[in-house]
Amino acid sequence: MKLLHFAQSVFISPVYADDESSLQAWRERVLSANLFVTASLGTVGYIAFVITDFVRGANDPSYLAEAPFSTIGYLTLMVIAFGRRLPFKLRAGSLVFALSLAAFSDRLQAGLNGIGDLMLLTIAALMVIFFGIKGGAAAIGLNVAIMAIPGWLMLTGRKSLPSLERLNSSVRPSSWALATLALVVLSMMLIVSTAVLIQGVTSRLDQQHDPAG
Repeated sequence: MKLLHFAQSVFISPVYADDESSLQAWRERVLSANLFVTASLGTVGYIAFVITDFVRGANDPSYLAEAPFSTIGYLTLMVIAFGRRLPFKLRAGSLVFALSLAAFSDRLQAGLNGIGDLMLLTIAALMVIFFGIKGGAAAIGLNVAIMAIPGWLMLTGRKSLPSLERLNSSVRPSSWALATLALVVLSMMLIVSTAVLIQGVTSRLDQQHDPAG
């Protein structure tokens, strides 16, 4: 519980640091907790993926093509994580943008063999938390686009299909390790989001049942 509270407090907007009564305050806490996960575990993942992309890029240029997308996404996350006074919609939207960029790059280079599906599920959950039912509806459209555009490009021959090296990635221990690391990061994002929301509901119910409140 202390770790969850710490994760919420590190990157939260100063305006909502002491507010536990409004929906927006808890959305800010969900955002802060997710930024904590991406700034800590995400940094480890970014370094591991970039190193792997450059090593494998010697034999398959499609790995090198992922590096710019990963770098832009990572730098975006770092800016919004430490930019605590930036508007909520900008910070939350930038987090979704970074994940969407990574998911699109993964689909574009790896086709159906990457981890883009995991990112898209995370995006959908975060969008409805941050922006309500309209955000959830937008997430469906965004996810369909991220799946459809690379698929259309490959099916029409405008983009080459994934290389054999990517198709045979299951025989490499490093591929399993990187996929597991990505799964851990995305799972943690969903876990802390759910935990913070449950904490907010519990806090609200306790206030309602407290005679002194």
